[in-house]
Amino acid sequence: MAAACGPARADLRNAYPHNAGTTQGAHDGGHAQIGASAPWSRSSPAPVQIHDQLDTGDRFDVADAAALPWPDGCVDLLVGSPPYALEVPYAGGDVPDYAAWLEALTAWLAELFRVANPDWGRLCLNVPLDRDLGGWEPVSADTIQLARSVGWQFRTWIIWDKLQAGAGTHRGSIDSAAAPNVTAPVESILVFYRGSWYRSGPAAMPHEAWLELCGPRGLWRFHGTSDPHSPAPFPEELPLRCVTLFSFPGDVVADPFVGRATTAAVAARLGRVVWAADRDAACVAAARAWVDRERRVHLAQQRVHLPQHSAADGLLRPQIEEVGN
Repeated sequence: MAAACGPARADLRNAYPHNAGTTQGAHDGGHAQIGASAPWSRSSPAPVQIHDQLDTGDRFDVADAAALPWPDGCVDLLVGSPPYALEVPYAGGDVPDYAAWLEALTAWLAELFRVANPDWGRLCLNVPLDRDLGGWEPVSADTIQLARSVGWQFRTWIIWDKLQAGAGTHRGSIDSAAAPNVTAPVESILVFYRGSWYRSGPAAMPHEAWLELCGPRGLWRFHGTSDPHSPAPFPEELPLRCVTLFSFPGDVVADPFVGRATTAAVAARLGRVVWAADRDAACVAAARAWVDRERRVHLAQQRVHLPQHSAADGLLRPQIEEVGN
């Protein structure tokens, strides 16, 4: 890690040892519900200023993903989802059309490549499989081509089944092959890397997560989410899996489209350094607040000497106090 990236990793690894600060969530349909209140949350000690206890190295910036104020080569893993040019009411507006989106995406991908660690940087990008607004377009295929054109190497294509296909009534020409309409109710999580895919580091991934997610497990099934205060959120399960699979404790995990701050909060909960950016200053402020709460919850756990983790079956999913966005 370059000197400009900061000294926080060793401090954070010491504060968050292997699987520290986590408890197994209750399963619901095969997937834990993240964010349920821990039994001790109502009697936790008074909050402390996190920076008085731990030099985390977290940073929060109001910035466009095409012009990040981050130094070169300092991010170990990027996890995020860019605007899709689907007329979503983002602050500052969405990209106007698909052609403009491809241009913007190229700039975003190039900037993410710049800030990624040149030896092992990774990117998990959540995008649609395709789109039909203004004509059918192969969004994920185009994204892969553009990512490779700016230097990223392709690793894998994870399919996310959101389990919410709906009635599926838009079938095209009735009882006819004239113009049938077929769509896949899934999204993509495209995984890229810079430098080498292999990284040296500790075996810090819970064994249950390794069994559940590695190998021929690239079809992820879990529900999406909605938030009246956020136009296009994804659930905590998505960054939970990406951060667990593709980073080590103490790594810098960044989301340049931080939105409601889901990636930032989960990364903090899992003992990673958080870098977050968004064009919307309110999103950045919310990310800072949520990450600070996550750090405080961990310190509260340490103060009351709660058990650090359980060895229950399934992916290890931390539980924390429910927070708003």
